[in-house]
Order: sequence, then C-alpha cells, then structure tokens
Amino acid sequence: MISLVESSQNQQQWAAVQRTISNLLQPTRQQLQPVQEAIRAGFTENFDTESAGGQPWAQLALSTVIERVLLGYPGEHPILQRSGNYRSTFVDGGNAEHISDIDYQAGLTSIFEGSANEMVPWHEQGNAKLPARPVLVMSSRAIDGIGDSINRMISEILNGR
Repeated sequence: MISLVESSQNQQQWAAVQRTISNLLQPTRQQLQPVQEAIRAGFTENFDTESAGGQPWAQLALSTVIERVLLGYPGEHPILQRSGNYRSTFVDGGNAEHISDIDYQAGLTSIFEGSANEMVPWHEQGNAKLPARPVLVMSSRAIDGIGDSINRMISEILNGR
C-alpha cells in the first residue's frame, strides 16, 4: 500500500507553484511595462516609416502639402506629424491624450495602449475625403517585438524574478 504524507516541504513547493500561477495570470504593472513599451515602439515604427502593418500610408494631397508649407511645416513629410502632437499621443506615455491602461478581469490581463485624440477614428478608418493612415496596425516586426517582450516577462515570472 502507498501512503502519501503531506510534508512542510511539499506545502512550500505547492505554495510556490500557486504563487507562480497567480503571477502568470496577473503580472504586475512593473512586469508589464516592457510589453507596453514594445507596443509604443510599434507605434513609433509606424510614424517613422509612414506605414502600418507594412503597408505605406497614402501620400498627402497637393492641397495639404501647400497648406502645410503655408503654415510653416515641412511639405510632403513627415505624414501625420505637423506639430508632433498626434504622434506624441501614441508614443509618449506622459501625453495627456495617451491611453495606457492595464485591466485584470476573470483571470485575464488586458493591456490598452493608444491615443484618445479626436482625430484617431478619421486617420484609422479614413473617409471619402481622407484616406486611412492607421497607426494601430502593427508590422510583423513590431508584433514579433511585442511577442518577445511577453515571452521575456513569462520567463522572468517562471524563474521567480
């Protein structure tokens, strides 16, 4: 007959397993910070390359180029960056219109990064007069970077850091 006896060592090991599972299900804000930074790096890449998901943004209309020059901004480039504020609302966590939130519900952790700028729907979706120039669509490289940061976070949690 086999008899299983619970020891203090078994209890400690089980408690450690439970803590690790809890940490995986609800990582701290500090543990999630590199993931948030990777998302913002993806936004930065989109502005720097004037593209989203690897697809270039539409060029500016001639009337827009002329307007920009008359207002003292560079003509054709950089797109979506006249004053730099729109870009900043996506990439600068300190911008008042930047959205950066973490939500823990039902064992799931959700990260929200983006912009509350009123122009986001116009640029993301476009309309009859304005072509879409999305910022929220990530390139494969940016998605890989986000995945890498998540993998590093998981490894650190599993290794007790």
